[in-house]
Amino acid sequence: MLEIEGSKMIKIVVDDSFLISQILECGQSFRYKHIENNIYDIIAFEKRIRINQVGKHVYMDCSNEEYNRLWVRYFDMDRNYEQIQSVLVKLDPILKKAIIEKRGLRILRQAPFEMLLTFILSQNKAIPQIKVLVERLCVKFGQMVIDPYGSYYTFPTAEVLAEVSVEEWRKLKVGFRAPYLYDAIQKVIEGAIDFVAIEEMDDNTARNKLMEINGVGQKVADCVLLFAFGRIEVFPLDVWVRRMMTHAYFNDQTISDQIILEFAERYFKGLGGLAQQYLFYYGRDHQIGK
Repeated sequence: MLEIEGSKMIKIVVDDSFLISQILECGQSFRYKHIENNIYDIIAFEKRIRINQVGKHVYMDCSNEEYNRLWVRYFDMDRNYEQIQSVLVKLDPILKKAIIEKRGLRILRQAPFEMLLTFILSQNKAIPQIKVLVERLCVKFGQMVIDPYGSYYTFPTAEVLAEVSVEEWRKLKVGFRAPYLYDAIQKVIEGAIDFVAIEEMDDNTARNKLMEINGVGQKVADCVLLFAFGRIEVFPLDVWVRRMMTHAYFNDQTISDQIILEFAERYFKGLGGLAQQYLFYYGRDHQIGK
């Protein structure tokens, strides 16, 4: 157990492309807690940070040094989202509506190992169920930390999880995902999955490397590439995105995933990851195509 004393708030000024509620509740993050209004706690990189957004002022419970070292990258602060939005809104009316409503969304740059296990757990699960599974994993195998807001658990390391058997995974009620989690962890420990190397790979090579893990298909691999490595050109295709794509671009016809992916690559021109997240969030909130 670790104890952390004291807290210190810094203030940053943001534009309309940063709204903490949309960033966290758009389906890419699973370790956050809504406190009240626009106040949230986020657990990442073994730390818990409290964020309070008041208009264009964002207050973060960290030092300037920590903000520059961890949170600038995490919140993708060096990317010009307003410029990207100005390109995407010109493509079609539905995407324009999605962006106008969800313009505060940003793609988080989360820890690769955490994203790999999280999106393996996410298969055939709704977001509230995913959050429960991830928290159960952290409580069981993570480290408890005491800070000014109470206690929390870190996401466990690969070294700790390497000792967990398939049967132990099943006891955590992860179901058919148990052998997939085990295989992913062993490949990370053995170096067959090297996140530093993946960072340097092109999209196809990186995707194929991740898909060497049992149970990791293109959707999970692309989620890791988008939400850990910031590959905003990749296009994770899940149920809601498929519904939105068929509704917006294929007249609600039944269409293959391959045709959707090929269309997305051509149509969104290197911005597919962001486009799909706007469409996913908008489509889910409005129950489009359900």
